Amino acid sequence: MAAETMSQIKRERMNSIGHALEVLDAAADESADEIREMVDHDYQRVRRLLTRTTPKVQDAVSEIKSSAVESASRASERAAELARQAAQRVDESAHENPWVFMGVTAGLSAFLGYLLASKMRS
Repeated sequence: MAAETMSQIKRERMNSIGHALEVLDAAADESADEIREMVDHDYQRVRRLLTRTTPKVQDAVSEIKSSAVESASRASERAAELARQAAQRVDESAHENPWVFMGVTAGLSAFLGYLLASKMRS
């Protein structure tokens, strides 16, 4: 009788463990479904957000690009203006003191001729 009681207790425990495993399995399935629904819901929210913000981002990039092109154009125009002013100052200075410029030009030409001649000898 003690053996039968032990056997019956073991069966009850096994049934209880089996039942617990079934409950856990059902809960896991429900949790997986809930998680899938949550992920899908969040994915849809992100997708809607990206759909709404993409044109704004494209507009911002386009605005930045046009601003950069405009800034580069202004910088190019400013550099050209500064180069024209410098050339004009040099021209005026050369007209005011032509002998200085001729002397500097002759000196540089002689120096370059000396360098080239020394390289030809080597």
